[in-house]
Amino acid sequence: MMRSRTPLSLTVAFLASAGLSILMSAQARAVEITTADGIGADAHIRSGVHEDDNFGTEGIVETKSGGANGDNYRKGYYRFDLSSLSGTISSATLTLVSNVASTFNPASDHTYAVYGLNDGTSKEGWDESMIDWTDAPAHDPNVPHNPSLPANTVTADATLLGTITVAQNTLDGDLQTFSGIALVNFLASDTDDRATLILIDTTPLLAGQNFASKETAASAPKLTVLTAIPALPLLGMAALVGSMLAVVVVIGGRARLRVQ
Repeated sequence: MMRSRTPLSLTVAFLASAGLSILMSAQARAVEITTADGIGADAHIRSGVHEDDNFGTEGIVETKSGGANGDNYRKGYYRFDLSSLSGTISSATLTLVSNVASTFNPASDHTYAVYGLNDGTSKEGWDESMIDWTDAPAHDPNVPHNPSLPANTVTADATLLGTITVAQNTLDGDLQTFSGIALVNFLASDTDDRATLILIDTTPLLAGQNFASKETAASAPKLTVLTAIPALPLLGMAALVGSMLAVVVVIGGRARLRVQ
């Protein structure tokens, strides 16, 4: 009766190929970052008689287009600490939790412009306990807020990344999400591990929608970022594969594997 044998060279080649294949594959991982992490922060600013007021410790981030009342304009600011990210960003999603109990009479669907504060601007380190209508980043307190022209609501220090539409019948605790290639590119271009997103209500109505802040811990604003860790350098892979290879010992005409 003939027994089939596995050639030593073929076995080693197979193991080496398998090891290299595993090591060369980029490893993907999802990282969740909230405004409560690291140097993260969130707050809103308010116009008119409240322009010098700070709302950094509130449990909500208010947004409102204002209408005829000059005291009612509000913008939301969110900063995320990106120091935990590594590798190439393949996708990113901003998640906000609606706070309907504090919402101002939402009479219809609302559209929000999402801006990214440009990397390297002088106010990237804005202080959550001090930010207000008079000195917020990418914001000119003297320029009227015009809901029909959202680009006029920020300075050249910010870039429009897209919009979020929140439905009129939104319930308390509903999740509102924003994603897309513009957000990915914005985060990927960061050089100082901090990214600020600015949320502006562009719906021309005296109403608004509010969102939970980091002071509501379980509902803190969140970025979910999917990254791909690059494959190891060739020499590093070769060394690792060498240490992982099983040694094939042929004894009595049979191939046995012993892992070192």
